[in-house]
Amino acid sequence: MKRIGMRCLPWQLRTGILLVLILAIGVLARELVPRMLRAQSVHFTDGLLLTTNRDRLALCVEPVAAPTVDLEVARQRMDAALATLTQHPHWRPAGLAQNAPVVEIGCPGKPYLLEPGVSVKGGKPTGDPVAQRVDVPSRFRVFVYILPEPELARIFGDTSIRRAPQEMFCEGDSCAEVTTGLYLSPREVHDAPFLSDQLAKVIGLELAKPLDPGSPRPDGG
Repeated sequence: MKRIGMRCLPWQLRTGILLVLILAIGVLARELVPRMLRAQSVHFTDGLLLTTNRDRLALCVEPVAAPTVDLEVARQRMDAALATLTQHPHWRPAGLAQNAPVVEIGCPGKPYLLEPGVSVKGGKPTGDPVAQRVDVPSRFRVFVYILPEPELARIFGDTSIRRAPQEMFCEGDSCAEVTTGLYLSPREVHDAPFLSDQLAKVIGLELAKPLDPGSPRPDGG
């Protein structure tokens, strides 16, 4: 088959091909360059927010497998639990007090534990960790997924574990979990002590005992 070089094509066709290539490169640049710049500007941090692109503790809540739940009520329950956790003596030293925590309805990602080929064994998820890797971590530190109790039992068995890594982030050769998935039933969302305990664990604040919402803040606030 005889090859036809660009120089053999009419100049109008050559110009058209070049324009298409330039447009394609422009589209790719608009997609990739901002993403690369954002990724370069994100770093690990010592606080419990874990990355520098987060200015507050933010949680999102999402129903999965059609559980019967009022999302606005669930959001309010989590708001109340976070208000309790702000009394924890490690809240401020952990970098969580710079702005008020927020809970929003709707998460930007699907539950990792429900991805094909992923399961939980011995309390730890098995699967391809590459699927969890992100160029830029979500602004949400925790993705809260509300599932029917039979689905929770299928995933976690009879363990009390309710959390698993959701997003992994790499900076240089260092990779770590920066976003955690918390899996709860509608009943557990309404169990204030259980909810506070689970949120404390998933954030990194281990509670020795439930905090009294009416007790004074350790910092005097």
